Amino acid sequence: MYDTVKLSLITSECDKIPNLLSDVETKIKPTGEYSHHGNLENMNVRVYSSCLYVEGSLSKYLNGNNLERFTMEQTEEAIEKLSDSLKLPVKNAKVNRIDLAENFILKRPVREYMSLMGQATYFTKKPYSKNGLYYDNFRRSMIFYNKVQEYQDNKQANLIPEVYKNRNVLRYELRFTKRLKEQFSSEVKAADLYNENFYVNIIKRWLTTYFDIKKIKTFKDEDFKMKDIKDLKEYGFILSLKDGIRCDLILNRLEHARETGEMTDRTYYRCKNLLKRLEENKKHFKPNDCILELDQKIRQAAKYYR
Repeated sequence: MYDTVKLSLITSECDKIPNLLSDVETKIKPTGEYSHHGNLENMNVRVYSSCLYVEGSLSKYLNGNNLERFTMEQTEEAIEKLSDSLKLPVKNAKVNRIDLAENFILKRPVREYMSLMGQATYFTKKPYSKNGLYYDNFRRSMIFYNKVQEYQDNKQANLIPEVYKNRNVLRYELRFTKRLKEQFSSEVKAADLYNENFYVNIIKRWLTTYFDIKKIKTFKDEDFKMKDIKDLKEYGFILSLKDGIRCDLILNRLEHARETGEMTDRTYYRCKNLLKRLEENKKHFKPNDCILELDQKIRQAAKYYR
């Protein structure tokens, strides 16, 4: 489940580290302070006088790609490999960033699933790269994108495992990028990454954060009865709710109207509640088959985390 991590370790052995790296570049500040920047396979390493930072994908470091599933046991192997390579106790390093990710082979094109993802409470939704979605709230973010397409765009198609070739592969990442001590109630060490209690807890957060996203449902058009103008207005609202892009536009416009004073708070919440009631009305909507498929796969990934 883990992918990119950022680690920092205070040590008196920093002067020995540059000799263990490739493509080393030395930088000197006007103050005379120096730093070395280099690589350890795919991992980026920055070395200062008494501290070093290591950042990169643990999955790529151990397996050569981040498409195959990466387990808790493999996380420990990767940390041990880093320790052996750097000749330092990396398990004691402080963790400053954690990415959890899983790839899902789906029945339909990836874009169809992403088009059904709406807003998420406490997150701002944005496009991600050319083929994805990004949800951000400063301390953590969710990203959804076509993983096979990413490898192809980066001219790394030769690295795609056979099982994923020519398949519809959606990747879901949850990134903890800032203030990890606040988010986990204590400082996180590299050894915690393969502690089972910590691992189970962070996977639960990966799962629940996904389900915080509102999903666009399928409109039961054939069951809608239109008898008067009120029904016509309701029908127009419903057509907007069944389209993810239009729904986002309506919600963003409401938010803008509230922030600029164009709309009072009372009217804003009345509009939001109207949309919510329409969206949750089982008479008009039913769960979309694509989302049902993805929901099941997300649950299975969290359940069979080993």
